[in-house]
Amino acid sequence: MDIINLIFPKTCYSCKSVLVKNERVLCLKCYVDLPKHFNRQNIHQLILSVNGKNYKLYRRYKFQKKSAIQKLIYELKYNNKAYLGEYLGKELYKNISHLQNVNYIIPVPLHEEKLSQRGYNQSELIAKGLQKHLKCKLLNDVLVRKENTVSQTNKSRFHRFENMAGVFYLTEKKELENKHIILLDDVFTTGATISECIKVLEQIRNINITIVCMA
Repeated sequence: MDIINLIFPKTCYSCKSVLVKNERVLCLKCYVDLPKHFNRQNIHQLILSVNGKNYKLYRRYKFQKKSAIQKLIYELKYNNKAYLGEYLGKELYKNISHLQNVNYIIPVPLHEEKLSQRGYNQSELIAKGLQKHLKCKLLNDVLVRKENTVSQTNKSRFHRFENMAGVFYLTEKKELENKHIILLDDVFTTGATISECIKVLEQIRNINITIVCMA
């Protein structure tokens, strides 16, 4: 393994410096410089209100342009670096290791057409990485995206919510009754996607929803 690393050294995803022993994906400097996201209470938690009900939202990093976290999410999402999902899931766990009695993780789904094109759902890969540490089940077929919406990137806040209205549905309700679930997405921007998912999940009796996002 040392000879292989000598010939083909692993480099930092951000600064491209050669990684040394015990460094993985990012060098120590880039890891320390990751843009952590804290609120006034010095924790990674927000409150998202949907239909008059409040939900806890945990996020690990700020999504800053040209930052290491942007590069990692971009590589995972568009360049087929699926193994980064496990790494990012482990990072997410550091934020929510205190959560108790989580039954399921539900990643925000992709439409089947986009899933076929990309080959995987980046949020599901992060969820799998998180699942290994949180010791709960992953459900990837209960929440379904029925419309292949256009990209949200250049849309205003209003049009993001308009674009996402009614695009999700449930295939199963009974299994999630009286359960604590984590709803997981890679990036949280205006909250349009997450809010639409919650509106659908609220159909389930006595469900407890915690939102977790990478950035």
